[in-house]
Amino acid sequence: MNTRDVLKKLRKANFMHPKFEEAFDRVYAHAALGLTDSVIMVVGPTRVGKTTLSRLLESKLACSDLVEGSDIPLIRIEAATTDRGFISSKYLTLRMLQALKHPFYDDDGYQARLSDSETKLRSRLDKALRARGTRFILIDEAHHLLRTKSNRAIGSVLDSLKCLANETGVILILFGGYELLKTCFQSAHLNGRATFIDFSNYKATGADIHVYDGILASIDRLLPWANGHCLLNYRNFIYSGTLGCYGLLIRWISAALAEMEAAKSKTLKMLHFSRTQLKEQIAPIKDDIELGVSLMNELASTDGDELSIPGRSRNRGAHRASLKPGTRKPGRDPVGV
Repeated sequence: MNTRDVLKKLRKANFMHPKFEEAFDRVYAHAALGLTDSVIMVVGPTRVGKTTLSRLLESKLACSDLVEGSDIPLIRIEAATTDRGFISSKYLTLRMLQALKHPFYDDDGYQARLSDSETKLRSRLDKALRARGTRFILIDEAHHLLRTKSNRAIGSVLDSLKCLANETGVILILFGGYELLKTCFQSAHLNGRATFIDFSNYKATGADIHVYDGILASIDRLLPWANGHCLLNYRNFIYSGTLGCYGLLIRWISAALAEMEAAKSKTLKMLHFSRTQLKEQIAPIKDDIELGVSLMNELASTDGDELSIPGRSRNRGAHRASLKPGTRKPGRDPVGV
């Protein structure tokens, strides 16, 4: 089997690993049962599989009974930075109009309509969403929505999308990096209708590392290893270069196979991996994961506990019990006495 065949087999395998399945089950359930105008945010580190997840969600929702009677039940776009590295809300609106197959903004008329004002485009988008019966808008690479020219405008695009969902009744589903959380958590109105789903990496401890080992063992069977070399035997090294992200693992294996091909070798060795990953590449990804861990703090359960209200004592009953029978309560004396 040549290297290209190995790569095709590897990419076709696309293991439905537990983290992916859990994230998909959660986002699908929230999409199916969510209120109109709600916002669902799937966040996670780079190359963990968010784009693959968004594509699978698109295909599953499109053929479900949730969208019966809709002309175009859902659209999926990427939040591309097209304005010299910055996000253009006008371009974003145009992309949605194209996805809705608006007759004024098809491929032939696209350039001719760039002169339309953003307000005009937004009005047509509102009408198009209602006319098409669209229920879901999926936006991939949503962290790009924060790439605004002015720091004062950070979050304005998110607020605009929230208003779009509110006005049209669509469910907005965003897929992006953890940096989205810092801006989202600052908006009370957005938090009031948002659900956050953490599509995390595999941690290096506990049950996660055992699952990660199983993934490595499954992939090992597809690769042309030299004697004594395999992912599982060098798990700590492989983990240090992937941080438990499935997409990073597949990308690294692909690069190592390219090195094997360049060296005219027929077997894969760890040397081929070492040549295609740098420490400096991993550092910012590690920082992003640590940011996600610090921000995704789940609300602790208080089942069976008295509801704690800020600024209000939880020991009022104990205080009342400490008063002996016949003791005056000065606070209840009439005014002037």
